[in-house]
Amino acid sequence: MAGNQFENALERLSMKVIVAVTEDIELPLTRNSKRKRSALLDTVRDSEAARQLIIAAGKKKTPDVVETSNPSELHHALQQLTVKEYLTTAGGGKFSRVNKRRRSTLIEAVERSPELQKLMISAAAAKEERVHEDRERALKRVCLQQEPQSTDDDHFLEEVEKSVHEKCLSNFIDRTENDATRQAVCITCAGEYFASEATEIALRDIHNKNVLRPFQVHPHQKLLDDMLLYHQAVFNKGEDPYGYICGSCLDNINVNKTPMLSLANNLWVREIPNELAMLVS
Repeated sequence: MAGNQFENALERLSMKVIVAVTEDIELPLTRNSKRKRSALLDTVRDSEAARQLIIAAGKKKTPDVVETSNPSELHHALQQLTVKEYLTTAGGGKFSRVNKRRRSTLIEAVERSPELQKLMISAAAAKEERVHEDRERALKRVCLQQEPQSTDDDHFLEEVEKSVHEKCLSNFIDRTENDATRQAVCITCAGEYFASEATEIALRDIHNKNVLRPFQVHPHQKLLDDMLLYHQAVFNKGEDPYGYICGSCLDNINVNKTPMLSLANNLWVREIPNELAMLVS
């Protein structure tokens, strides 16, 4: 503690005062010591008598410790804060270089300043509030994790009712029976699709037939109602010819647009001879 008092006193006293205080003990002061503070302080530190005189002079210049209105509150606040929080709360210039060396010297500086006391008490209160809020949030997270699961999970892996089982089986059969998996060929693009994904339509009911006319008619093309269709996929119902059109082609026809993959869009080729058809199959 004596060392701290000595360093604090040196920090507060000027060179002129230090020289005046130590005149009676005849320190070996050189010309350099009287000009440079660092050299003067080194000389003073080497003399025990000079150290005592400096401490006494520092006490005379040091103001009395300011008593806070609530000493226990200040003590509690100082215990809650770290050294880094002391410096951050006080801001620059509030603590001297000597005060910053140790926690004890920082506390002494705070005890001498009513302004710093108020700052530290406020900072400690704010820190305690933040800690309390963090604990509350953590407690809420734990409570949410420990809440009982919904009642739906209570029935997990329980045997379902017979009606539910029968309904699921019926839906499966409906979606896998022959009618549901039956395929059909689109008469405009010759693509193969599930019949459920295409639309059965009479050729006379096709709108915007002009979009299915070829740009240049070939002698071997077989046109149906002036439309270039995949005639192998056309079938009759009574006296009317019918066919399936896929969703993409039908959407284009309805907006008076030639389907991109339609035979009429320069994608027609002659019928494959039986000799080549046998190789493909």
